[in-house]
Amino acid sequence: DPRKAAVAAAIARAQAKKAAQQKVVNED
Repeated sequence: DPRKAAVAAAIARAQAKKAAQQKVVNED
């Protein structure tokens, strides 16, 4: 189902963005 793939990609992007933000906070 292409929609499932799109949702999975969106979740992966959100998780990566969240991890990047946490990394910046940790380096501060």
